[in-house]
Amino acid sequence: MMGVDEAKFIQLTSNAADNVRNRSPQYSPDGKKVAFTSYNNEKVRSVVVPNYLGKYVVANPMNRSVAGDSISQPALGIVPAEGGAVLWVDFGTEKEFYIEDWWWSHDSSQILINKVSKCQKVREILLASASDGKTRLLDSEKDEKWMDSLSSFFDWAPDGKRILFTSERDGWSHIYLLFLDGGSSQQLTSGEFEVTNPRWSPDGSRIYFTSSQVSPYERHLYFIPSEGGSPTRLTNMPGVNNGVVSPDEKHILITHSNSTNPPELYLMENSPQATPVRVTRSPLSEFYSYDWIDYKIISFPSRADGKIIHARLYEPPGLDRNKKYPLVVFIHGAGYMQNVLKGWTYYSHEYFFNNLLAHNGYVVLDIDYRGSAGYGRDFRTDVYRYLGGLDLEDLISGVEHMVKKGYVDPERVGCYGGSYGGFLTLMALFNSPDTFRCGAALRPVTDWENYHSHYTTQRLNIPQSDAEAFKQSSPIHFAKNLKGHLLICHGVLDSNVHFQDTAQLVQKLIEYGKDFELMVYPKEGHSFRQPESWIDEYRRIERMFDTYLKR
Repeated sequence: MMGVDEAKFIQLTSNAADNVRNRSPQYSPDGKKVAFTSYNNEKVRSVVVPNYLGKYVVANPMNRSVAGDSISQPALGIVPAEGGAVLWVDFGTEKEFYIEDWWWSHDSSQILINKVSKCQKVREILLASASDGKTRLLDSEKDEKWMDSLSSFFDWAPDGKRILFTSERDGWSHIYLLFLDGGSSQQLTSGEFEVTNPRWSPDGSRIYFTSSQVSPYERHLYFIPSEGGSPTRLTNMPGVNNGVVSPDEKHILITHSNSTNPPELYLMENSPQATPVRVTRSPLSEFYSYDWIDYKIISFPSRADGKIIHARLYEPPGLDRNKKYPLVVFIHGAGYMQNVLKGWTYYSHEYFFNNLLAHNGYVVLDIDYRGSAGYGRDFRTDVYRYLGGLDLEDLISGVEHMVKKGYVDPERVGCYGGSYGGFLTLMALFNSPDTFRCGAALRPVTDWENYHSHYTTQRLNIPQSDAEAFKQSSPIHFAKNLKGHLLICHGVLDSNVHFQDTAQLVQKLIEYGKDFELMVYPKEGHSFRQPESWIDEYRRIERMFDTYLKR
């Protein structure tokens, strides 16, 4: 810690070692204490990511728990801001679990903790005393598949007597209220839609939140009375809206985007009838001179079980429905995000590329396959124990839906995607080779036993007890089925999906006598940083589609 008025450093902790890392320090609101998380990696294996660009090969070690491994042992410490003994929060005898997040109370006397078990099927909300480190269980829930830590939100009430949190316990992400003096949680919102980012008003009389109540493709800002009641919608601009309420609650700052315009700031009065005033105009004038495709949002039933699947559809300008067009399926990454929105996409590079493809005569389909966020707990967890199962069926269903429209040529279908999208590209080419003529797998997972234990335990359990889940979900076991053209692109410095995955798959393809194309980027990690790398990658993908899908 360093003082503001003088360059004086005070060391607050002394437990750091080769295998111990202290992170995420936070002052208590009164400034008298600092809380931090500490991770003991003694039982976590050390791996390396080689760098080949210098005179000598260097490989810096990194801790990485892969499927079935031991994980870091977390701890939460509290230390006086002026230095002194560390008070460790008491989590009992359990050693391996996840501290997903934690928050100081307004009076600095307690810390709220979101704790998830190593198997990630149990979540506990704990309250820790900042004076003695003892914890008290406030709420616990279990999911037979896995808890969704990414959509968990918490907030202290201004009076310090209540907290709100989100949970999928009724099948959708909704707001729950919990009194700290005891009693069960109270559900404040309900319905077949998602609620995220709930926040108390400064006086505690309202709860503001973002919701998909209008449409799964839109997000709007709402509020409810703190004791519950019907939601009041505050934003009306079609698209994706996220808001921050001013401290005096008189105004709302909105971040708004739609299908052809990136996020901009708008200011409005805190009233449902208020008209937002645009504050920023970010893109250069050249951005508006381009003829951006105003994609359609379509839906269709999955051939596997009839569940409704949603997708963005980019069609070439001047589409002639009497002609046959090639189809490209873009497969978004992560496996858990939502990409089908009437708002600006997280995948801006791919949005630009999909526009380019459409202008060059391709129909492009961007599908929120099973596992994607935004459609409820069951949709999210349908991939449990079989990645590349129902999600791949959803992709094939999208192809079949477009073929039925009459203007897509079933013999000219390709796909591409990165990370989880690269994994699904491989599963598509290996397990449905008659559907997809070619595909580009970018930084793909090829064997889930190589990947992060946090992610794989959620979806596949551990290989020691569920080997079948890993085997049926890993493309490397189906490489012999490749018939179409495969392009693999991967950065050597990838510390997320290690280049190891591509190396192992390439060896299998060689052993099976398969033809394929490989492009290696020695300077790049999981997400490229060099413009020339992005350009090279997309030129190769475009060339592949032009070669194998155009006549």
